[in-house]
Amino acid sequence: MRVRRAALAGVFLLVGSVRCAGAHGTDNIVMGSTAVGGGNLVAAYDYATHVLVTPSATIAGFTIHTSSNPGLTPLLADDPAQSLFVLNDGTTLSFTLAAPLDAGVSVKIGSTVLDAVGETALVGTFDAANPDAFHVHPTWTLTVPAGTATVRQVSFTLTAPGYGASPVYTALLSNIAPTPTTTAGGSPAATPTATPTPSVPAHLEEPAAVKRGMSCARAIRAAAGKHARTTLASLAKCTQAALRCIQLAPGDAPCVGKAGAACAKAVAAIAARETALAATVEKKCAALGVADVRGAGGLGFDDAAAAACAAAGAPLAELADVGRCVARAATCRAARLLGAETPRAGEVLRLAGQSVPALDCLADRGGTGAGVGDPKGAGKALLTCQLATVGGGAKVVQARLAAADKCLGALFACVETRPGDGGCLADAARTCAAGDAKVATAEDKLAAALRKPCDAVPFAALAAAEGANVGALAGECDAYGVAPLATLDGYRECLRRQHACRAADLVAAASPRARELLALVGAALAEPFCPETP
Repeated sequence: MRVRRAALAGVFLLVGSVRCAGAHGTDNIVMGSTAVGGGNLVAAYDYATHVLVTPSATIAGFTIHTSSNPGLTPLLADDPAQSLFVLNDGTTLSFTLAAPLDAGVSVKIGSTVLDAVGETALVGTFDAANPDAFHVHPTWTLTVPAGTATVRQVSFTLTAPGYGASPVYTALLSNIAPTPTTTAGGSPAATPTATPTPSVPAHLEEPAAVKRGMSCARAIRAAAGKHARTTLASLAKCTQAALRCIQLAPGDAPCVGKAGAACAKAVAAIAARETALAATVEKKCAALGVADVRGAGGLGFDDAAAAACAAAGAPLAELADVGRCVARAATCRAARLLGAETPRAGEVLRLAGQSVPALDCLADRGGTGAGVGDPKGAGKALLTCQLATVGGGAKVVQARLAAADKCLGALFACVETRPGDGGCLADAARTCAAGDAKVATAEDKLAAALRKPCDAVPFAALAAAEGANVGALAGECDAYGVAPLATLDGYRECLRRQHACRAADLVAAASPRARELLALVGAALAEPFCPETP
């Protein structure tokens, strides 16, 4: 999973408010009162006119639109006909958000950013001798997914000691440019285009359902990741023990028998964990219900996800079925990860009598259980290299799953609790980018971990069937864009890509809405080199 790189700092604070002297015209909200020396405050402006905000930056799939107009300016002369009067000299006036802001909207006055109801910023103190010092241009900001055309509201009121608060006014921020038309005299006139309905992802409506949905989704991601990691670790441990017998103690039947017993125990534990995972989903998601677990506004275990589960022998009829489907997917992805880290794993398990349905996804690439016949030399070097591969690979998988969990958790929270809120999604994009950086670090460490122990092994020995049988991965590596598989560097890159793709598969199985959610911040679940896989 990669978030498109961007400097995200200061997403909403790109342009500061500007204090300036200038004409008090139609581009300003004129501040006064309803009576001489008192009354209620007034903010006179044509609020039916949209405030046009224009693009200032696009970051992580979001376009930030800003405008410094309308400004806030004092009334300079009484207008009794409209019941508008100049403020008292020395009046200190504040601007307060009076209602929850529409998604993606903020206002900055001076150094104060307002983005929640009740927040207040000081406009200034009116000086009759220098009224232009009271002329302020806020930054009106609208942040929405790139390509979104919309109109959003910001409601505010003015307050000052000695005056009643103003009515609540609502300004309309729009990033839709007016469409020029022609007047009867032939001169151009601007008319606003129709306002499209903002695109908001499907989401749960009831607050209680939202809370339950987030808890259920989190539980499924955590359980799937734990099962996959545990399965990978236990199978890797037993297969490495068996390979140790093959390479370092050829013909040692007790060694092989002990390793085989360990593998039998590891395989038996898979079924128990799958059952436990199904029970976890049933328990953690019971309050949400199967309809919302399957629904497009909930967890999305319907349509493609349901078809995939049915194909895997776990049709979705009840909550436990969701758990069983996710568990089988996690087992399968763990087996495939193991098959790249330890290409002889399928051979070893077959020889140990553990060719069971739970491991159908682990390829058996043939082999008779023969070693290189050099226990103290090539055999020992091969084992050292493979142990490093298994250990480093597990850390990469852990980093990828942890990053996906945090990223998707943040995105799902935005969709369910703040639908259509560009600011929330921008924060989530930062979370996703931070996880991406941790994955890159884990991949770098894997490459470094393999360098010393594996550089000592001729690639021919790694590729040989009686060695590590890496050569049998040539077809799979080709599918990831690594061909021919003829060097250690090629194997490292194939392993990196395979782990990226298989981890993405697992994330998709546990979070069917992952691709949809990531697309909201311009990210993709799978790398471009990942093939379509079941």
